[in-house]
Amino acid sequence: MRHQLAAVVSAVLLGAVPATAFAEPVAPPQVQSDQVMAASIQEWLAEAAQWSGAYTGLMDARVERLTGLMDGGNRLMDLLNARKEREARAWVQSWAVEQKAAFAADYDAYAALPPHPPEAPASLGSEAEELRQDYVILRDRVGSLLIQTRTSGETYIDLVVAAASGRPNDLRALGSGTFTVMAAHLQAENVMMENVRGRAGEPNYYFTNCMLESNLAMIAWARAAEQRALGKPVDLAGVAATMRAHTSTARQSADDLATSIEQTGQLLASEPGLQGTPLLANLTGALDTLRRNAEVEHRIADEMDRLARAMQASDQAGQEASTISLNRLVDQRLALFQQRQALIAGTA
Repeated sequence: MRHQLAAVVSAVLLGAVPATAFAEPVAPPQVQSDQVMAASIQEWLAEAAQWSGAYTGLMDARVERLTGLMDGGNRLMDLLNARKEREARAWVQSWAVEQKAAFAADYDAYAALPPHPPEAPASLGSEAEELRQDYVILRDRVGSLLIQTRTSGETYIDLVVAAASGRPNDLRALGSGTFTVMAAHLQAENVMMENVRGRAGEPNYYFTNCMLESNLAMIAWARAAEQRALGKPVDLAGVAATMRAHTSTARQSADDLATSIEQTGQLLASEPGLQGTPLLANLTGALDTLRRNAEVEHRIADEMDRLARAMQASDQAGQEASTISLNRLVDQRLALFQQRQALIAGTA
């Protein structure tokens, strides 16, 4: 019973229920009711969510910082268009120093976080070590993402500084640099997610696959936009086909996510040790947020297809409308993730 409960809980979090879960021997004898065990798991979940939340919070802050860089590029162009060249050059120098210092401070904050995740309850058996390893991988991948996006971010900062000259080549490089930074960030994000998506069969695996595929579609669009900004030829039909291939895979992953959610929900409902516990209520609520995530991922795929069509038709207004809609949908995705983390931690 105790091993089964541990396996079910693990399926909702980071890993699938092992194929041999119900064939393994019962954990070493120890007097502990299922309700007490569920309570200890909930307590650990709260600690683990707080620990991992500090790391994922740095990721969210990095996205905001990269977005803010684009605002800096826009600010420079406003000054140049207003023929305030001297003010533009003075402003951009101080702005660049501030932005690079902020990127460095992000990594300092990362280095100052507690490096070791909280120890999982012994009642989780072999799953405890697997969960610990998953959290360690998350920690390391966040660090790598911060380093990689700092490099691409500082490259863009240098492009903004150079564009203050007003020279056509520098201005053209700045225009393409926006898309370069976008593609670099999404690629770094994918490298991180590939290492923390868990195992095939569990909900998080398919949810992560949805994000990987939609990111790949957006990377294809960004790289095409980068080349066009530089005045280089682009196979628009080929890029659009690549985007549609990724959105098709994303839709299949969203369907697989919905199926996995239902299967995991049935496991929860059939586990006597969870019935009537706050842990069951929280895990059921977490599954519901994933169910809504599956719907959002379908809408993201649909909007990405509209972006592909607009790009192929050289419809600038259509592309702008789609990117705005995609940003809103990604915000919905993030809001559901944050709600899920609060439920898992028992703080919702």
